[in-house]
Amino acid sequence: MNTSTSSAIQALYEHALRLSECHAYDLQCIERSSLELIHKRARGVCVEIGTRHGISTLALLDGAEHVYSIDIDKFCAGLFPPDWPWTFICGEGDKVCEGWELPVDVLLIDGNHTYNSVKAELNGWRPHLAYGADIFLHDAYEGNDIRRAISEFRQQQGIGVRYMGILGHILM
Repeated sequence: MNTSTSSAIQALYEHALRLSECHAYDLQCIERSSLELIHKRARGVCVEIGTRHGISTLALLDGAEHVYSIDIDKFCAGLFPPDWPWTFICGEGDKVCEGWELPVDVLLIDGNHTYNSVKAELNGWRPHLAYGADIFLHDAYEGNDIRRAISEFRQQQGIGVRYMGILGHILM
């Protein structure tokens, strides 16, 4: 990535952080602390399930070699310039992983918020995660389906999870 692209990504990311403090603007409901943690851990190959406005995408782009965003909304394809290290894939996260070949350093799940979807995405992407990979799951409210899927995955894998507000973070 060239310096001007990197500077543009950083400027947009900082702008998104300022906007995330304004509750009137819909920024995937990802609060500032979550964005900062995602930004800090972004590296290598990142896969984001659920793109919407691309705010979390910006947090990943600034530190990643390449970000792959998966969403069922085909209009997300035009969010970023073609020369950025970003690829949009129109589809469902648990289906896209079936043909995946790259090791994934960071996985952000913020797509279909049902128990079955989150469980399928966690289990489907597990074989593609690099050693030491981070998994972030948004909207992991206490007692909801996402937390239940995380809890079961954590027990299966024998790993820990921490929560920052509504963001679940698993370190593989």
